[in-house]
Amino acid sequence: HADQGGGALLDLSHDLDYLAWLIGPWRRVAAIGGRMSELEITSDDVFSLLYESERCPVIDVQLNYLDRLGRRRVIVNTTNHTYEADLVRNTLRVDGEEQHFPIERDATYRAMHAAMLSGEPAQACTAQEALDILALCDAARDAAACGHWRQR
Repeated sequence: HADQGGGALLDLSHDLDYLAWLIGPWRRVAAIGGRMSELEITSDDVFSLLYESERCPVIDVQLNYLDRLGRRRVIVNTTNHTYEADLVRNTLRVDGEEQHFPIERDATYRAMHAAMLSGEPAQACTAQEALDILALCDAARDAAACGHWRQR
């Protein structure tokens, strides 16, 4: 529900968290999104962001409640390699060569919570990193509403 702070953009913002960890803070963003389906919700159900960061000139992110395939993939193209991390299948492909990483689905969440409770929150983002992601979400929402790029 929108009035409770929900929506694809905020609910699925953890994907933006790990992208920031990989490629640095965002610089500018363009976006399209909102409530675009017939789901019986009041919040946004689809958001598509195109943005740039300090270390990456083009980032394309799709966040939605509609995808029935249950997929979460990150594809990174560099000068020498293409990396594809499939976060559902726990695989990493480098130029087509696949490696599998057997890990229980909730293991990383449990490790993060254990670290927080032990006073060693190394696996959690900082308050500033969280605020930066919320600023990206706000800028994406604004960009979608006005149809223009938004700067950090």
